[in-house]
Amino acid sequence: MLKQINRYKQYILWKNSDRKDLLHPYIFWLSVLTMYLVVNSPKNRILLVVSHLVESWPNPDRYLPPLVMKKIAIDNWSDLIVEVAIIPIKSLLFYIAIGLLFLPIFRAIKIEKKSLLNKGTINRLIGSLLIFLTLSILVFPYRYPLGSGGMGIHYAIHSTEPFSQNAGWYYRRLLMMAIAHFLQMDGPILYYLFSLFCTYILIFMSLSFVESKIFSLSNFDRSSFVRPKSFMVNSWLRFICYLSLATSSFILFNFQTPGYTEQFFFILLLIAASIPMNRQERLSIFALSLATHEVSIFVFIPIIWLCFPRREIANCLAVIGLYFVIWLGGNGFNLVKAVSLQSEVEGESGLYYWLNNPVLGLGGLFLAYKLVLPIVLYLLWKLWQDGERKLLMAILALILVPAVTIIPSVDTSRMMGMGFFGVLVCFSILINEWYKLKINHNIVLAIAGVNIFVPSYNVFLYIGFQCYSGLYYLLRIIPERYTDFVR
Repeated sequence: MLKQINRYKQYILWKNSDRKDLLHPYIFWLSVLTMYLVVNSPKNRILLVVSHLVESWPNPDRYLPPLVMKKIAIDNWSDLIVEVAIIPIKSLLFYIAIGLLFLPIFRAIKIEKKSLLNKGTINRLIGSLLIFLTLSILVFPYRYPLGSGGMGIHYAIHSTEPFSQNAGWYYRRLLMMAIAHFLQMDGPILYYLFSLFCTYILIFMSLSFVESKIFSLSNFDRSSFVRPKSFMVNSWLRFICYLSLATSSFILFNFQTPGYTEQFFFILLLIAASIPMNRQERLSIFALSLATHEVSIFVFIPIIWLCFPRREIANCLAVIGLYFVIWLGGNGFNLVKAVSLQSEVEGESGLYYWLNNPVLGLGGLFLAYKLVLPIVLYLLWKLWQDGERKLLMAILALILVPAVTIIPSVDTSRMMGMGFFGVLVCFSILINEWYKLKINHNIVLAIAGVNIFVPSYNVFLYIGFQCYSGLYYLLRIIPERYTDFVR
């Protein structure tokens, strides 16, 4: 076996680069501040402030006659200022800020392109496409009538005017909508297609991350270890494992209800995990992830602690603190109000639904990974037997810390999937050390193969088990009276 410290370094620690920062620290932090101010400034709250200011004006109608206001279909000065001035300024500032934050990331990808675009890239692209098409047969990725489903419909609609959103569930999850708008992939249909493209990229990056952990000969003591090809599983068996893994909720949910935004920060996370990056590049990934979905905080907390260099933790905490202060300030520094606005469904909290239907909730936890879960537990048991305590505890933290989001949530299978990175680490060990691990390979392959045909359901605590059109609907294992079919 590999020495414990080397194994932990290989699978858990992210690759570091000694490149100099591209952006001056003042420019970087100003960009982060600007982005978070825009993200946490919904239109209706801006309108309240502007209306209060306009009320102090003496006879505002003399500046713009009512006839002119009628011609431009705006009723009052407050709306005019917000629509014509503030919203465009918000848009401009946001795109400048994210453009600056993406620059270090693009530079890292360009310099480290050989890590992503190597001799196995074509195989991964084709394999990702085959997985995408197979998943489309299992769950047809279209929800009537606009393609996107659930909250994805709202994201698709808001993508046409992403900076004009009012306070609510969606306005802070701005990045993916804003990028779709910038690329002219906005509106219900085009945003739906953009979402599917992101899902394909997520599959590709998941495969790329796992295969980025394949050992080079430099990782080995040549006198003690055989060549990598002699213990790494072959391509077809890898494909079965990858396809089985892809039926987990972090990928399959995007087929069940296309349009959700968290898959975008999943992609950013996997880019950072797959190639060497310096401090500013990783911090840009993290900052942009918070502008994609606030739940990314819980996904990144164990990653920051376990995978980032220690010297970067303080900067990451500063990003979290900056986001939290701006978010709380947007809610009048009322923490109870801010949390309740985000966690209540039909007037009740997620905890209320958990207490009233714990069996359904536990079913959602299992359905997040299905039979991938026994494979992960089996591998963790083997790591325990090998004395890999530190590696085992790190993987458990990567899976379970993000799972705290299930407590205030009602979509348990989706939120349990937020611990996907720890599962990917497990599969990277499984794939790369297939013949070196003391496991029963036939049992693992049988479980992975059967798992592909175990139907996936999306669990909402206040609705039940949701099933969708596709082969999984025909193979459903839960009686129809307990399920809700979504067209």
